[in-house]
Amino acid sequence: MFVPDLQRHGEIVAYRGGGSAVNYEKLNKTGCTALSIKASNINSVENTLEAVASSVAAGANVIHLNVHRTRDDQLVVFHDWTLDCAT
Repeated sequence: MFVPDLQRHGEIVAYRGGGSAVNYEKLNKTGCTALSIKASNINSVENTLEAVASSVAAGANVIHLNVHRTRDDQLVVFHDWTLDCAT
C-alpha cells in the first residue's frame, strides 16, 4: 500500500478525504466521528469522491483516507472501526 512521506513541509493534507470539520476534543470523549462533527459550511461527507474532489480543488496535495478490509475481503473507505456510531 502506498504511504507518502509526510515529513515534507508545506504539504496540505485533506484528512479523511475532506468533508466536515471534527471537534477532536469531543471525538476523544465519544469515540464517534458522527457525534463530533462541527457546524460549518462544508456539505460533503468525509471519505467520499465528492469530498476528495473538493479537497483537490481547494489545493490539497495529499488525500488521507482510512481503508479497512472487511470480513469478506473487500476494501472500504471509512473512518471509524465499526459502523455503530454512523448507522
